[in-house]
Amino acid sequence: MIIDLHGPRCLTGPQGTGESLASVTALVQLVRDHVARGLATSLSKMPTDEILFPNIVAAVRRRDPVIRELFERWLDRFTAVLLNAYYAYTPDLILLAGGPTQAADVFLQKLQARLNASAFRVPVGYRIPVRIAKLGEDAGWVGAALHARDKFDPEQSA
Repeated sequence: MIIDLHGPRCLTGPQGTGESLASVTALVQLVRDHVARGLATSLSKMPTDEILFPNIVAAVRRRDPVIRELFERWLDRFTAVLLNAYYAYTPDLILLAGGPTQAADVFLQKLQARLNASAFRVPVGYRIPVRIAKLGEDAGWVGAALHARDKFDPEQSA
């Protein structure tokens, strides 16, 4: 999904994809780039290659102004991805899994508010429900394992 025609090139080829701008990897790279440029943050003393998502979330919780600004920019992009998915598929529920679920307490309410403020919905005012998968960041590998089990040993799933 393209969210910025002039954004960075994605590993898949096109420019400005949701993956290149709104993934956890994109947020980590954004923060690393800003720290490498010398912006003063609570992460400035860390080697840039050691800055990871949990460090960023901790800095947001500590109210680091630079990191919070970058996190808000990332959240805007993440909102754009979810809005596009909502418009394309009109799901009854958006279920989040994977890396960002580690920080749901930091972003979920803001994300929900941004979605509801931006999306055209019928009836007007209908909330777009967003939830965190119970398996959180483990949902992907657990789902893949269950799929493989069902595919190669269907009797196990009965």
